[in-house]
Amino acid sequence: MRTRTKAGIAAGAATVLLMGGFGSTALWMDAAPSSEVSVSTGHLRISDGTPGEWTDVSVTPNAPFDPENDYLVPGDRVRSTTEFTIDAEGQNLRAELSFSDAAADLPDDVTVTAVDITLDGEQFDPETDQIQPGDDQELEVTFEIAFDIDAEGSQNQSVNVDSVKAIVSQARP
Repeated sequence: MRTRTKAGIAAGAATVLLMGGFGSTALWMDAAPSSEVSVSTGHLRISDGTPGEWTDVSVTPNAPFDPENDYLVPGDRVRSTTEFTIDAEGQNLRAELSFSDAAADLPDDVTVTAVDITLDGEQFDPETDQIQPGDDQELEVTFEIAFDIDAEGSQNQSVNVDSVKAIVSQARP
């Protein structure tokens, strides 16, 4: 048989086979959404702090302290209460409060410590308490700057309180 004849027979057989399977295999398909509901993620936010007035608590009676005009000397302790707002939304959201370590940004012999913390007017202990979900929770933190009475250096240096950050972090329940 000639090559052209063989090719023609093969092409005809292929056409018959394809047409024969044309109606016998029907692949139907359909899709439906698994749910008409949309799920949203929550959030955890803390506002920038709003500082209050400064007070010199190393003297009796306590006295106002103006950071722009007054200077710390060894033995001084000054305090200010900073207000933050926490917004926490999520089904199983719990959050912990911590503060950044400002030691690297402070002069020797000077410390910044959170000495009093309240959340919505209630005492708050970052070691044991957690922040629960809720809008506009008022966090008040009283920071104390203390200049060690035995300091021998740290003269004419700036104390950058902005280096202390309040941090809220999710904690799994």
